[in-house]
Amino acid sequence: MRSISAFSLSWFAMLISPIAASTVYAEEMGVHCKIDELTFDGDPDTTHADYVIPSGGQPTLRLSARHIDRTAGLIGVELKARGVMAIGTVPLRKDSVLKLPKQKDSRITSGDFTFTHFDPSGDVFAVGTVQFQTTNAHHGECSFRLKMDVVDFSHLLR
Repeated sequence: MRSISAFSLSWFAMLISPIAASTVYAEEMGVHCKIDELTFDGDPDTTHADYVIPSGGQPTLRLSARHIDRTAGLIGVELKARGVMAIGTVPLRKDSVLKLPKQKDSRITSGDFTFTHFDPSGDVFAVGTVQFQTTNAHHGECSFRLKMDVVDFSHLLR
């Protein structure tokens, strides 16, 4: 009977883990939302996350997801948070917006991002959920796993 040492297994695990981690992000990219009873997946061409680090002030995250249905029209969210720095919960900014087919845009009045992974300087991924309510009594939740576009102005003088 042949045995494998603990050292061999740990060495193998160290080699494989970076490959496995990058595969997870590559397979499940995107945004899935449920607003009232309507569900949609953000179209890859119009769904993205931007993280801007200004030279002064707090960083801002903007997550935008849209889906165009040929019969119903455009549905989408533009969700923003300020001061996002790590995993955990961050409140939505009041200038976040919900777009529903054949209706005026609804301003989001309350909600929170909950990040299970947030890294703007390493692998630049944001993973988590966001829940919200609007001025028109709509409520929604989105789950997301997105690569962020990071713009860092922090090294510039004001």
